[in-house]
Amino acid sequence: MLDKLLEENEFLAVYFYDIAEEESDQVLEILEKIDGETDNLDIPFVKMGDPRYARKWGVTKLPSVVYFRKRFPNIYRGDTHSGEEVLEWLRKNRFRQPELNIFMYAVIALAITFVLYTAWLLSCFRPHVKQA
Repeated sequence: MLDKLLEENEFLAVYFYDIAEEESDQVLEILEKIDGETDNLDIPFVKMGDPRYARKWGVTKLPSVVYFRKRFPNIYRGDTHSGEEVLEWLRKNRFRQPELNIFMYAVIALAITFVLYTAWLLSCFRPHVKQA
């Protein structure tokens, strides 16, 4: 079931919990309050009560929230009892932009320099037609 949801959705938040624990029920009530906000962010929020699935995705402690972006899991390490913190974490992960580090800027500058140098060489060393 989770695999099908991951195929259908680019972004997905999954709440892994243990059915027998009372803490899981408390956290579930808190997370249900932010479910509408996650829908506004276009992040479907589902719950999964199977600890085997949780272990498959690297979750060792239940209850836990895992955010999937293009099938890649990101486990929430903060306090699951704070719905606002979870929502802010989901918001940051949803709108995360790729970071350009100094190496990437250097590669871009090198590529632009190469293109400009090539254009200069082509314009300077173009064969000139001699007039008779």
